[in-house]
Amino acid sequence: MKVVALVSGGKDSCYNMMQCVAEGHQIVALANLRPIDKDELDSYMYQTVGHHAIELYAGAMGLPLFREDITGTSISQGKDYHPSQEDEVEDLYRLLRRVKDAVDIDAVSVGAILSNYQRVRVEHVCARLGLTSLGYLWRRDQEELLSEMICSGVEAIIIKVAALGLNSSHLCKTLAEIQPHMIDMKKKYQLNPCGEGGEYETFTLDCPLFNKRIVIDEYEVIKHDSDPFAPVCFINFKKMHLEDKKMASSASFEERLEGLPMKRGSSLLEELGNPQNHQPSLHISTGHNVTVPTLVAGSECREMPEVCLRSCTTGFSWVSGIIASRNQGSLSESINIALNSLKDILASNNLPLSSVVMVHVNCQDLSEFSAINAVMEAFFPINPPIRVTVQVIHDRDVIFSMDCMLYQPSVDQTPPLTYEVMHVQGISHWAPANIGPYSQAIRVGDFVYCAGMVPLCPSTMKLVEGGIHVECVLSLRSVGRVLSAMSNSLTLRNIVSVVCFVTDIAHIPVAKEDICTAMESELVIGTESDNEEAFTPIVCYIVVPRLPRDVSVELHVIASVSKNQMQYKQRSSICDYLKFDSKHCWDPRSSQGIGLINVAILGEVQSLRAESVFKGIVKEMEHTLQETSSSWESVLSLRLYYCHTMIRFKDISKVFRSSIPCSNLPAISCIPVEAMELGNIMSICINLSSHPERGPNT
Repeated sequence: MKVVALVSGGKDSCYNMMQCVAEGHQIVALANLRPIDKDELDSYMYQTVGHHAIELYAGAMGLPLFREDITGTSISQGKDYHPSQEDEVEDLYRLLRRVKDAVDIDAVSVGAILSNYQRVRVEHVCARLGLTSLGYLWRRDQEELLSEMICSGVEAIIIKVAALGLNSSHLCKTLAEIQPHMIDMKKKYQLNPCGEGGEYETFTLDCPLFNKRIVIDEYEVIKHDSDPFAPVCFINFKKMHLEDKKMASSASFEERLEGLPMKRGSSLLEELGNPQNHQPSLHISTGHNVTVPTLVAGSECREMPEVCLRSCTTGFSWVSGIIASRNQGSLSESINIALNSLKDILASNNLPLSSVVMVHVNCQDLSEFSAINAVMEAFFPINPPIRVTVQVIHDRDVIFSMDCMLYQPSVDQTPPLTYEVMHVQGISHWAPANIGPYSQAIRVGDFVYCAGMVPLCPSTMKLVEGGIHVECVLSLRSVGRVLSAMSNSLTLRNIVSVVCFVTDIAHIPVAKEDICTAMESELVIGTESDNEEAFTPIVCYIVVPRLPRDVSVELHVIASVSKNQMQYKQRSSICDYLKFDSKHCWDPRSSQGIGLINVAILGEVQSLRAESVFKGIVKEMEHTLQETSSSWESVLSLRLYYCHTMIRFKDISKVFRSSIPCSNLPAISCIPVEAMELGNIMSICINLSSHPERGPNT
């Protein structure tokens, strides 16, 4: 991509330019925001100290420099950005719009490391201009990053200090000189080694991308705040010039970075420990010799509305039965009709679209994924829900089926549950950016709901090579990074449930081994002293025809910050030719729970009565409800995955709904798939939440 680099003069914006080049992008222009008639401006968004020397960047790199005055202030200071003409973020919008009008650009280089405040606002501006944010420093380990900058030839000096442990004596020190002190200050005062908390600011005098180096001839030290413990001091440049390098290089930017110890997407497999060289040694049975019986539905099943909304006083709701059909106009028109039906049922229950936390999209054909994304984007413009998208075996007249979880605190719910969103749109080395209108994770109360994670290399957004084992390893690492970004205390050991989608039944043993290995390694690293019997996650394995980006695995994870306080139970029972394995975890404090029932066939059976199968499922459900001191009124949703060859979609939906012994049905979804774990013919994912408030309103 052709990139305009936002440059402040600091080490971070400079090194991110180098990272962009290392990932194959082309820097075509520079852009900077400066204060009006001030040496330094106290801004939430921009480094302005040292701005007098920014003009030299154009000559140092041989690129056009676009500058704009900072006329606004920090008006919108919340987690989300809401445009205001007086906000300083709009100065950035005007600057980048001017660059885009003058130069052909696709992306913006931004050096944010840890600031969600900056990241959210830059991504907001980029989205409005149709540009991609490239932030390769995002959430990098700061000790590692600082060392990498030094070893990669970034020559920068300290030009501002503003933290305990730093004073005017540290001004003008190089990165190499300040590095040992910052490591000590991290241990002593928890300072950020890269200064990401505002501890210090830098100015880059030279780097491999510069044709000429910047020389400071004259400067003055300004004491902005003489606090005896954390004085604020900065350098004001008075005179500077460009100087030819002794070994000026005519090589391209890419050639200048060759051999430098920079993090690169091309080194991903090495970073993962070369898992392609350590494939699990497993005896894999494809299960093709397992006979899937036909389910015969009786004629006594009653007709019921498939669209259902179930809510409870804890603020949670679940909607099921949203279907986009092909007989309603063009593809986009049909998708619009389906999403508007969701909007209408929510509105009739006083629920806004912004209350949607999680969306399951079961596509008939994933080649229509981009069309679905385009329409959904208009319905979820800010902090969209997390999303799990797979291809299933719907009838051809169905574009997709959809069900959603929502959270909207009731007026008498004081205080409302913690609600946090992780919606990262920029490309980085951290974890995959969202590839549609969805967030990576949303926390509601103690539960963190993660979007379906696919094995894309974060810096390139391309499928990692190496097969199912490598894909599982990368997906699990990305899940761990998303959880850590939601809370420093969250790791893979906080996972309570996983739905693992694969495209081949032979992949299940590998995925199972990789998930177990990841959990075991986390337990070794962490501690479960609060609960010696901490349970392993409830995992469900589903085989589908296709996954987004044609990956082989997708992981949908739910984690809990209080997993060690949850109750876990499992049981098995046999009835005739069927075996029922059920597991559930329950949080008694929040009265929320997650469960799974697997139905397996024993022996060779040609056909079964559907009613008998669901009678056994209901019996298992009632054991779960009894053990959690709940009732059928506490069941928010039931998601049934079943082998598509057994029974027609409409028939299984009718039988399932008819089997539930309560008038207010849970939100029920029936999803036809290719297969499940060897021997299973059905898997039912259960969502529990006590204190039901109202039944379906369709």
